Order: sequence, then C-alpha cells, then structure tokens
Amino acid sequence: MAVLIAIMQPLIALMRCQPDTGARPIFNWTHRIMGITGIFFALIAILIAANSFEGLWSDASWAFGIAIFYVVIAILTVVVLELLSYLASKAPNKTSSMEMRNRAQHRFDDSGNVISSPPKTVNKRPMYGTAAVYFIFVLFSLCIAALLIVMLSV
Repeated sequence: MAVLIAIMQPLIALMRCQPDTGARPIFNWTHRIMGITGIFFALIAILIAANSFEGLWSDASWAFGIAIFYVVIAILTVVVLELLSYLASKAPNKTSSMEMRNRAQHRFDDSGNVISSPPKTVNKRPMYGTAAVYFIFVLFSLCIAALLIVMLSV
C-alpha cells in the first residue's frame, strides 16, 4: 500500500490547481493526508519485515528494537517538521515597498515611481532550521539502514 501511495503522490501533484483557486486547500489536505498515510504504511512495513524475517537477523530482538527506535524517530521528525511549518506560516512577511495600482494598471512604489518588477522582500518567512532537520533525518536513516544491513550479513 505504501508503494501505491508513493506512486500516486507525483501523479496527484501533476493535477495540482493554481494557488488562488478555491480547490487548492482541498488539494493541499489530500496531498498531505496521502503523504502521511504513505509514511505510516511504510513504517508498519518496516516493523513487519523486522519481526517476520527473524531467521535472517543475527539477533532478531536487536533488529526489531532498532526498527522501533527508527519508527519513533521518524514520527518525532514529522511532528517537528509540522511544528516548524506552522511557525513559518505564522512569521510576519515584511516587504520593503508597498504596491499600489491605479486605473491604468501601472504599479508605483512608495515614492510614486512606476515599477515593473515585483516588490522586493526584505524578510521571507523563515524556515527555522527545516533544512537542518531534513538533513539530520536523512543521515540518521542512512545510518539505521547501514546498521540493519550489517546485522543482516553477520
């Protein structure tokens, strides 16, 4: 099931609507729920594999314990990333100039000059270390995979 959801996610993303349409929140929630469900099914598959193939591991209890530890860290990572996303959405978005329009659809900056480029942003919404959390989780996942491979070959 996790593989099916992983295949469906990019196909659904191809049908994404424009950000200003009324259906965009429906797409966002559908995409998010399917992604979290896919991760949930993948974590269950990891636990089933660690428990079902006991004969392949040098120590089956350690393999299952490492899999449980990985699942806990994965769930905590999702919670932390959702929290960081929430904090980034609540951060103020400051701009250096305010855009004004007249009937001729010309855009003017604060001093009255016609501008042709979008307003420059001084501070975009900060990500609060999201990239670092992703990087650490990827490294952690690779270490767990290497550890399980070593336990499999012993």
